[in-house]
Amino acid sequence: MTISWELAHLRIVADIEREIIAGHINQGEQLAPEDKLAAHYQASRRVVRNAMSELERRNVISRQRGKGTFIKQCPAPAQKKEFVAGVILNKVLCVNNMTRLAGIANVFLQQGVPFHVHDSAQSLDSEIRGVGELSQKCDGVILLSVAVEKDIDHLKRIRDRHYDNIVLLDRFFHDVAFDSVCCDHFDGTYKAAWHLHSRGYGKIAYVGSAHDVFSVHERIMGFTKAAQAFNPQSAPVIMRKGVEMHRAGYEAAEELVKQGKADALVCENDDLALGVLEFLKIAGIKPGKEFGVVGFDDLDGIMRAGLGLSSIEANCYETGRKAAQMLVDKMAGAQRGGDVQKIVLPVTLIERESTKRD
Repeated sequence: MTISWELAHLRIVADIEREIIAGHINQGEQLAPEDKLAAHYQASRRVVRNAMSELERRNVISRQRGKGTFIKQCPAPAQKKEFVAGVILNKVLCVNNMTRLAGIANVFLQQGVPFHVHDSAQSLDSEIRGVGELSQKCDGVILLSVAVEKDIDHLKRIRDRHYDNIVLLDRFFHDVAFDSVCCDHFDGTYKAAWHLHSRGYGKIAYVGSAHDVFSVHERIMGFTKAAQAFNPQSAPVIMRKGVEMHRAGYEAAEELVKQGKADALVCENDDLALGVLEFLKIAGIKPGKEFGVVGFDDLDGIMRAGLGLSSIEANCYETGRKAAQMLVDKMAGAQRGGDVQKIVLPVTLIERESTKRD
């Protein structure tokens, strides 16, 4: 399997944080130099530098000129925690979920909460098994569920049979009472569509995957709302293709351009947008001048800046961190009873060359 450098640096981040949690790296200990870390992870020094920058941003390390890089002292928990957390993700080894998991781990590390991770591999049956296993050893769980609206009964059974302490990650369901933390998917594509409209693009379409999950539905609705506002006479152009993102973006752009249906695209995620950019390059169409493209997630700002892709910054790390803190508070009894909590984190449009027309 080929691993992109953006995924590689997040894997280094997650690995170092996991080593700290396990006690294999002590707080205050000096990390190996960049060249040795690069050799250990079989990565370039550029990847290692990006990993160190991310760890420093997360307040995990401090870099001291002339001395080296050190693990920062994390606040000690006020008292020994008597609970254990579980985390169920629907695909751990994707950039979004690794970033969310790093935010989760940061909170649990600082507060001394051990946790177990289960990868449901986008399978509802695996998710059910994971919940059953974790219910035997955990006091609460963060759940990034594969369930959709038609699976509400499944979520209700999880709540009733296994946990009072559940926090849904990047999901929200109106018909089941779970606390949740997610980014504002609706507002993200709404902003993206209006941004393209303000730059003078007249045929703005949406490209998405065939995934049937909460975030996808919200992003489609946000785009639809904007498109109906600035072009009320025409139905919004929405194309959904497969689940292999890069290829889907390429094929959708090729089809829409040949049919003359689009001069700009709002993409469900950055991987789709990169497929669009590849098609435009091969077709000799200039992004940001002849054709506008906006992605979603902005998972690695440095990489996106290099490619000139405008994107919606979703801040997956902060979503994971907020979910972990909410679960810690629930397990400690600080949030028992009362209304269901829903935290919706704002998103930001980052404009780059792919939408600039000057």
